[in-house]
Formats: sequence, C-alpha cells, structure tokens
Amino acid sequence: MRAAVATLLVLLSVGACAEPDGGAYPKLLPLSQLNAPPGIPAHAADAAADPQAVGDALQARRDAAQARARGALGPVADTDDLRARATALRARAAALESDAALSGQGVRPPCPPGTADPIAAQCEPG
Repeated sequence: MRAAVATLLVLLSVGACAEPDGGAYPKLLPLSQLNAPPGIPAHAADAAADPQAVGDALQARRDAAQARARGALGPVADTDDLRARATALRARAAALESDAALSGQGVRPPCPPGTADPIAAQCEPG
C-alpha cells in the first residue's frame, strides 16, 4: 500500500512539471540559434566600425592619465606653509588658554551630536 501511494505521489509531481501547451520538456534551443555568430552589442558599434579610431582615443586617454599622474608626483604640501599654519594655530591656542584663565573657566569644545554624557566627554552641551 505504501509503495502504491509513493508511486502515485511521484507520478503526480512529474506530471506537474509538464508544460501547459504539451510541448517537449525540456525545451531545446534550435541549432541555428546555437551556431549563429555572436552579435555585436550596441555600445561596441563604433569599435566594430573603426577599430583604429577607438585605439587612438584610448591611447589619448592613457596619455592624459599619465600626464595627470606625473603632476601628482610632486610634493604633497609646502613645508613653509605648514610651519606658518602650525605657528598661527599655536598662537591661537595660547590666546584661548589665556582667555580661559582670565575668566576662571576652562574652555570646553561643543559636544558632537549624539553625545550621551557631556561630563565624561569633557564637552559643552549645546
């Protein structure tokens, strides 16, 4: 009895896989479509029409990229400019410290958004 029920379930599940139009399962790809030469995508039409022009355009882009790369090989920052900025920042920090000392309060920066405990973060809630 169990074998008959199992066989019936297998036959029903195989029958459910059949195509509604009664065609062969699985559907096969026509041989003419399999052997057809590959189609050229629309974005490659220029390359197919004039490969030399595309090669020249790519070479021009390569040369431009190399020129930009050579320009980036110089020094990253001007050392004298950085020293001047550092000196100005130190002077500003000293002025802020002296203002805080004169007012009798410490200068605390504003708290970043989402700070849960301003006292622990040593910042000014705002």
